[in-house]
Amino acid sequence: MARTTQESAKASTTKRKSGSVASSEKKAASSETKAQARKSPAKPEAVKSPPATRRPKPAKLVQVTSQQRHALIAEAAYIRAEQRGFQGDPTQDWLEAEKEVDAQLSEHAIAS
Repeated sequence: MARTTQESAKASTTKRKSGSVASSEKKAASSETKAQARKSPAKPEAVKSPPATRRPKPAKLVQVTSQQRHALIAEAAYIRAEQRGFQGDPTQDWLEAEKEVDAQLSEHAIAS
């Protein structure tokens, strides 16, 4: 059967449209592949270094008054005496507590 001119024109238009859709899809797929190739590194990624650790800030010099120091020593001496059941020499408890408190104050960079 012979096609009419209109049928032939429709058929060729349909072919062109489907051909252009196919070529558009090919172009889009090609563009995606190229974009992926650009995104994916050719070289292996560099090993990331661990995050930097924070350095502690230098301790601020805190002034401890003689009254505060005395109170710390008195408390430490009392605790020593209590641990021994309040038996022994209170002066010795005081002297040991004084050494302990002074060591802690100097360890923590606190001025007295």
